[in-house]
Amino acid sequence: MTYKRLLIADVVLGGALLGLAAIVGNHQHGWKNVVGGIGWFGFLLCALILILLVLYGLAQTLLRRRATA
Repeated sequence: MTYKRLLIADVVLGGALLGLAAIVGNHQHGWKNVVGGIGWFGFLLCALILILLVLYGLAQTLLRRRATA
């Protein structure tokens, strides 16, 4: 996968997981709590991956500029 596709896939998956957590709601027990928890923590993982991908892209851009200068 290219870098741009990976970023787009991460944003789409994170949005879907956040939507899943929001639709299911904040329940204290049962299967809705499990599904909501999976959605929420999956979204947090996607947000962390997005931050790491952005830092990677910035580092690549800075290294590319230094190599040409």
